[in-house]
Amino acid sequence: MKNLLVGIFILGLTSLSYSQASFEEANNLELEGITLMPANMTYLTEVSSGSKALRVINLQREAASHDVTQSDIYDGESNLYNVSFTQKDGQVLATYDKDGRILKTFEKYKDIVSPWPVRKSIYKAYPGWSVEGNRYVVSYNKGRDPVTFYKVKIEKGNKHKSIKIDSNGNMQ
Repeated sequence: MKNLLVGIFILGLTSLSYSQASFEEANNLELEGITLMPANMTYLTEVSSGSKALRVINLQREAASHDVTQSDIYDGESNLYNVSFTQKDGQVLATYDKDGRILKTFEKYKDIVSPWPVRKSIYKAYPGWSVEGNRYVVSYNKGRDPVTFYKVKIEKGNKHKSIKIDSNGNMQ
């Protein structure tokens, strides 16, 4: 009887271990219904290195896949078209040319989980302080390197401080 119970217990644990998705499978998410315009792949490649947060990536992909030539604001005569993409705690303000290519964006996201180099740098420079909140900011201009940084609010007791830090953990 004891061997039977041990066998059932081991069998139960074995079946649970295979029900979990692997790390690679969890990170390779595909978004259905989004077609990226080849003209905006450069934008997406350049800005996607700053944050790995899924809601940031989704909003950036939405801006990259938007076909301004098919929207109501397109008249074929203007050279620039401004479009705003908004989600809870995030916004992308994109400027497109008349061919539908992204020329520049300004992006803000609230309370994004910052990458490890950012957190490590904060905790090393401010031991005993805790993070209150942050904003992740991206400024993209075609032909230039994107500017990305975190504005982080930290606190220790009654003291509050706001710091600016890039995605590599360098304080500015």
